[in-house]
Amino acid sequence: MFDKRFELNSPNGYRIMCKSTGLKAGSPVVVCVHGIGGSKESSVITALAERLEKRGTEVITFDWPAHGESPVGEDFLTVENCLRDLSAVLDHVISGSPPHIFAFATSFGGYLTAQFRNRHPEAFKKTVLRSPALRMDKVVRTILTEEEFAKLKNGDVHNFGFARPLMLGMSFYKDILAHDAYEAPATAPGSVMIIQGDMDEVVDPADTLAYAGKNGIIINIIEGAGHLYEHPGEREQIIDLADGFLV
Repeated sequence: MFDKRFELNSPNGYRIMCKSTGLKAGSPVVVCVHGIGGSKESSVITALAERLEKRGTEVITFDWPAHGESPVGEDFLTVENCLRDLSAVLDHVISGSPPHIFAFATSFGGYLTAQFRNRHPEAFKKTVLRSPALRMDKVVRTILTEEEFAKLKNGDVHNFGFARPLMLGMSFYKDILAHDAYEAPATAPGSVMIIQGDMDEVVDPADTLAYAGKNGIIINIIEGAGHLYEHPGEREQIIDLADGFLV
């Protein structure tokens, strides 16, 4: 399991808090990225790591800025900072010369990973996007009430966090508006699979279906599942689908 915890230097001037199952030489590696308000301690990432490690595939995961054990606050949570952090983690993985590198990304992590793949189409052999927030600006508007969004425009902040507070304001919203992941065509679509719940209350399933359709991406719909996949058996379906694809 995750028996190694370590830090990497971010190009943005802070430390990236990471953990891995060991990254044994010669083993394929899955880079797992969490969603907004989450962390590298994600229960789904942990369950996926348990499954993958049994067949010799290693897993590495890390905290985005202002998440989990990250030493920096919300001012550092920008799209470009996140993409540079992902690149730094990937460089660390590449230094171990694995035969293949894969990605598993959730929600906001899917939004970022889709953009990273479009800039670096050869970065991952295969990628699984779980409920990807490709229209992240729409997700923010879905999470907030009209009153809360009006306060955001007036300089207020909103807590998007769970275990750790994540107080984000209009600068974050403007940043994601400037970094579109939905309209950009997906690169190497045959190497991407999407998992989406049809009752997702955060990411509109219609947007995910449209994105997959126009880009020729494999999509697996989990019936009755919301954004957090809390019903019995749903997370097991995610693990089964990801394990079957990431080979």
